[in-house]
Amino acid sequence: MQLIKLLFILTLLIIPFNSAKAISRNFNSDDLNAKQIVSSSDNNFKLLIDQDQYESLKVHIYKSNDYYKYYFISPEINDESKFNIAFVADLNETKQIYEWNTSLKTWISVPVIYDYDNNLIKAILSNRKGKVKLLDVEKLESTGQNIVFNDGQFELILPKVIDGTKVTTNILITNELIENSLKRVSPIYNIELSSDINISETLSDSNVPFICEPYLENYIDEVKKDFNDVVKLQKFLIDYENHKLIADGEFDSYTIKAINSFQLKYASQILDPWDLTEGTGNVYRTTIKKINEIYCDSEKTKSSFIELKLSYISDNNFAKSVYYLDNNEWHYLQSVDNHETNIVTGETNLTELTIALFESTDTWVGEASWYAWKGGNFAASRDFPKGSKIKVTNQSDSSNRGKSVIITVNDYGPELWTKRIIDLDKVAYGLIGNVRGGVMPVKIELIEQE
Repeated sequence: MQLIKLLFILTLLIIPFNSAKAISRNFNSDDLNAKQIVSSSDNNFKLLIDQDQYESLKVHIYKSNDYYKYYFISPEINDESKFNIAFVADLNETKQIYEWNTSLKTWISVPVIYDYDNNLIKAILSNRKGKVKLLDVEKLESTGQNIVFNDGQFELILPKVIDGTKVTTNILITNELIENSLKRVSPIYNIELSSDINISETLSDSNVPFICEPYLENYIDEVKKDFNDVVKLQKFLIDYENHKLIADGEFDSYTIKAINSFQLKYASQILDPWDLTEGTGNVYRTTIKKINEIYCDSEKTKSSFIELKLSYISDNNFAKSVYYLDNNEWHYLQSVDNHETNIVTGETNLTELTIALFESTDTWVGEASWYAWKGGNFAASRDFPKGSKIKVTNQSDSSNRGKSVIITVNDYGPELWTKRIIDLDKVAYGLIGNVRGGVMPVKIELIEQE
């Protein structure tokens, strides 16, 4: 403890001290049983200290001309410690928090949380000491295919169908307050694309994101060998696997040999789940699933939608979704919220639009696991009673993204320490994800409660 006091005194000696600009606070365990807020001398910058986070803590804030320097000192600080800061700001203006990067010797923007109730812009930092400042965010103009906005939280990806075409993207963000029943958790991004060609005609004629319908659905074997299904299978093996077949609808030895080759090529996904070491020549569940994955991945590259990626930081697991503004009203844009990456992805064909991220308090995101139990569309839940019906949607970045299943809760779980929000029956899990993965990010919505 004496060493900590000495370090703190030395730290204060290093700082260019000015009593009008410097604020120092010492906290003991009794103080830290409650949440604490330490404000700078001008009250525009704050250190936010959660309750029961430390036994003892010393903090210091020094206000320079255009930035704030802060220090946290405690024996409980480790490499995983996080530090909450906030700036007081007029949220009708567009602002962004920047942190000084000592290795790059430049200011770097950090992800922020907009607290509209208290007019605060918050950030969670990993450095116990550093320099931060609040800056205006300027309009961005770019001709790239992948554009990352100045705030570091928004990325726009142009589709491959206009790759090579010079497209100018203008992005400006605001915090104009427009009424909505949901909670907005990001700035408002105004986007405008322009080009020498009419890119609106090139983009898809629907504002619904690409959703791939299954290429093959029915089992195929020596008994079940529908002519149309066999033709589709043969065309797939010819077009995607380069097998020399004739798409004549005959389930012959050549077709079976091609199936065996395909199954061995993707044995880890097709054969291993059944403890098989050789191809079967039958087209059942895992073979169909792999065929559909390959087909959908290929079709996805033909998509002509603009991809929108918005990152966020949050202290809850409420689902976030992209909304777009039309006639001064916010409308849902189909999107997925991957809680593992804290990125919400949406797609659009509009070349001029205004978007923002909103939070829903009746939809949740988290990690789903699976276990072999009843062999159907069931799940274990801690949050909903048995008999409840829940829609579970895959939120991963894989080809299964967006797939959903409605399950009935028939068990209690998973355990709280796992930090998972639902434990799906193996059959239900396999309908929307790869059981070999073990876990996947999902969104859950209550459909009906007992």
